[in-house]
Amino acid sequence: MSRRDAGDVRENVYGHAKRLDWILAHLRPGDTVLDVGCGTGAMITIPLARRGVRVTGRDTDRASVTLGQGLARDAGLDPAI
Repeated sequence: MSRRDAGDVRENVYGHAKRLDWILAHLRPGDTVLDVGCGTGAMITIPLARRGVRVTGRDTDRASVTLGQGLARDAGLDPAI
């Protein structure tokens, strides 16, 4: 898997694109990912889910979770918690 195929994550000062590349390079078919401290999920959780990875995001900031659920719905994903 490669993030460059979809181009949905641009590099930022936090290195999210590099993190996503690293995660994708280490995933095997059937793996499940838990993204702890995912924020809205826009940088790691949602891009992984869009590639068919079973991923669950967890965060303690209710506002980020609510926004992330909307972003997941907009991406055609199930934002179930």
